[in-house]
Amino acid sequence: MRTGVIAEYNPFHKGHALQLDAAKAMGGGPVAVVMSGNFVQRGEPALISKTCRARMALAAGADLVAELPLPWAMSTAQNFAEGGVGLLAALGCQAISFGCECGDPSALQRAAQAVDDPRLGACLEPGLAAGLPFAAARQQAVEALYGAQTAALLRRPNDILAVEYLAAANRLGVRLSPIPVRRLGAAHDAALPDAGFSAAPDRETAPPVLSASGIRRLLLEGRSAEALTHIPAGLRPILREELEEQGLCRPGRLERAVLAQLRRMSLEEFAALPDVSEGLENRLYAAVRQAGSLDQLWAAVKVKRYSLARIRRIVLSAFLGLDGRHFRQPVPYIRVLGFSETGLSFIKEAGRRSGLPLLLRAKDMEKLDRRGLDVFQSECRADDLYWLAVDRPRPCGTDLTDPVIRPRGRADENPSACF
Repeated sequence: MRTGVIAEYNPFHKGHALQLDAAKAMGGGPVAVVMSGNFVQRGEPALISKTCRARMALAAGADLVAELPLPWAMSTAQNFAEGGVGLLAALGCQAISFGCECGDPSALQRAAQAVDDPRLGACLEPGLAAGLPFAAARQQAVEALYGAQTAALLRRPNDILAVEYLAAANRLGVRLSPIPVRRLGAAHDAALPDAGFSAAPDRETAPPVLSASGIRRLLLEGRSAEALTHIPAGLRPILREELEEQGLCRPGRLERAVLAQLRRMSLEEFAALPDVSEGLENRLYAAVRQAGSLDQLWAAVKVKRYSLARIRRIVLSAFLGLDGRHFRQPVPYIRVLGFSETGLSFIKEAGRRSGLPLLLRAKDMEKLDRRGLDVFQSECRADDLYWLAVDRPRPCGTDLTDPVIRPRGRADENPSACF
């Protein structure tokens, strides 16, 4: 059974390796990963480049890594899930595996049904009117319709994403068998050690690992030797090479450029940004004209109703030149970052069934229609800006010249396969 995983791998660590192993074992077939590119869902650049993260995933046993295009990678959980699920379906996946706290497919499916229940809109109104964030208001509404047990699945971060994946599959009419891998211990964004993923549904313990945010903190503090202990041993040379050749992406290097772009924008341009509604453009416009740092901007805009992640995504979308139209469409192509010999089965299946253009080489851009080309060019421009925040910046255009990764054994590149 071909299995799909949706991930960021920022960076790839021991917990991800356990989850990938479990997906392969329980699915019994090859695994395709749809991975965010150089910008991630929390509204910031990835600490480690997408090429390095794809190499690590392939070296850990993934059979294909495809890029989730920027508008979906840096969007709400619902859009993130729809983009990822759509690509997995296009690649011919029959199952989807994910880490979650719950581990019960039936309970997750019930929650997925709940979040798209037509009655939910009316039940949301009291919570939103009281000033609750959307997530809290939705949880309250689901509890009123489906009970506290189902609503509890909308409280924990990995369960929320699992529910969104299943709900997206329902909306898209995609049949993907769920393969949950229980996650134990700290939340995915915690800085403390995480109990990790269990390698099988009935396993109650797993080796402790540090969460991705904890590893990022160590790397940014210059404690790379300590951070590497939380990376699978076989993948450490890949990350060491990246740190030596490129270094880390440090978002603070873009701060003045972001603020400069925001100060140039009109009120109408703020209103056109993705996820801006209910007059939020007025709050943003006023704050931008006063803030001398991004921290000051967050403090001026952030209120209970709007999460910090939402504000960060809106601001980064403004900087990268995205607006609402980029988010109101299906993913228009399959951008392959790397694959194994086994992963060729996904490429062949996509070529037979999906109808989406497959991008493996630069000349494949010719397959794109205007909509697809617009998304792809937005991605390339964003990557050019990304490299300005890396320790050793790269010139423009490298997104078109980096090779597609072709592992021989585990993690070697074929330089003749050039995108």
